[in-house]
Amino acid sequence: MVAALDFHRIRHDDYAFMEITARQVYRRGYSRIAALLVKSGVQSNDDARLGALMVTYERLARPTGVKLEWREFADSAECLKLTDSTREWLRKYEPDALIIFQQPGISG
Repeated sequence: MVAALDFHRIRHDDYAFMEITARQVYRRGYSRIAALLVKSGVQSNDDARLGALMVTYERLARPTGVKLEWREFADSAECLKLTDSTREWLRKYEPDALIIFQQPGISG
């Protein structure tokens, strides 16, 4: 008889990913950081990424005068189009570093 198999689920931690990324960019000395966030289709993941940016801003960036802005997009196509409003936002904000979250396509 075969023993019951235990299945384990491995999940990407969106909060940790974004917090580590934002901290690294901040620590490299950039003073105007912008993040282009593409919605993943999983609200909790999207909220985790945005929450990590907000925490990083409050803990590190704001006290030192570093600007950290973000913009959310419905999908990758919308983000990659660079619409007039996005271009205007980038011109106005003039970021010296961009964080772009791209949900990888998984096929199998």
